[in-house]
Amino acid sequence: MITQMKVSINRIQDFLKEEEQTQFWPSNNTEASSHVTLEIKPDEYNWEANSNSNSNSKKPTLKIDKRIQAMRGEKVAVCGSVGSGKSSFLYSIIGEIPRVTGGRITVFGTRAYVPQSAWIQYSTVQANVLFRKEMDRRWYQQVLESCALNMDIRLSKLRPTVTPPSWEKGVLT
Repeated sequence: MITQMKVSINRIQDFLKEEEQTQFWPSNNTEASSHVTLEIKPDEYNWEANSNSNSNSKKPTLKIDKRIQAMRGEKVAVCGSVGSGKSSFLYSIIGEIPRVTGGRITVFGTRAYVPQSAWIQYSTVQANVLFRKEMDRRWYQQVLESCALNMDIRLSKLRPTVTPPSWEKGVLT
């Protein structure tokens, strides 16, 4: 487990150190289309689409109502609150959720999915961020901001150095 933490910390640090993406490809230029790696057209997905019941009467698990493109070289983050459909969106890209209606998802190239696996320790926010490393205040604040933990800390009225009453689905309660 310590090895996994070290690998994950190194990946997060490398990501935070990278330069911001500044080059934008025009979405309607046919020459730039070769730089598209992912194209998603409006569609609906439902885990129960292949069941014998009438899938049209069920609310879709995921509804994509806008065209989405990801360009080669871009970093894309899928963000949202607990239960908002982030994992379902990613599962739709890898073809794990049956398509019900509408468009399609096209991946130009290969794809891989690494499922989320929480490894939050029952400890302080600071201990979960630092993992027994020496305090580097600038880096620590950058991690809190990048992970949107500042808002959780403000809303929960907890101090980052005090063990919270509980962690529920990755959220301080």
